[in-house]
Amino acid sequence: MATFRQRGKLTRDDMAGAWWLVGASMAGAVLGTYIATTLGKRQMELAIGVVMVIILITIFVNPKKWLREKSELQDGRPSLGRLGLFFVIGAYGGFVQAGVGVFLLTALVLGVGYTLVEANIVKLVIVLMLTLVALVVFIISPVEINWGIGLLMSVGQMIGAWAAALFATRVPNANVWVRRLLIVVVIYSILRFFGILDLILA
Repeated sequence: MATFRQRGKLTRDDMAGAWWLVGASMAGAVLGTYIATTLGKRQMELAIGVVMVIILITIFVNPKKWLREKSELQDGRPSLGRLGLFFVIGAYGGFVQAGVGVFLLTALVLGVGYTLVEANIVKLVIVLMLTLVALVVFIISPVEINWGIGLLMSVGQMIGAWAAALFATRVPNANVWVRRLLIVVVIYSILRFFGILDLILA
């Protein structure tokens, strides 16, 4: 966030309504993380694959919204419908984080009205909060935590967030490049969650 503030990509007004979305996502993460301590995830992965296909279609069907340079945010508190959407995404993020960033970007751009660069800022904040909530729930649960892998993933996310912030603030037409990268990530996720990637690499 500091990188975006320094380069004028983030203002208090931009983040005012976003904190409501952060709160709704965190509340959902509590539920999702609790479910994760009691259930398997294979069926969820198949569902994720289906959702990823839908997201890929929306990326191509609504290119103008993904590439717009000015946000179309509404003033004040987000609607209950939008808060509910982010509660559900937060619950998913707490259950299994894979792909949550794609879901957040889609909801922030198409559902809320952020530009892709702005949406990436808010996404980073939400993912950080979701991770903290999930960590607390896992600590107080009987589930064993692999701290080594968890720490490695956290460091990787921090480096990725920093690199993404520099890219978005320094590269012209960042929205275009972020959209292209998003398409690659979504296609990879589809191949992975449907098990196609395993068949290719086998």
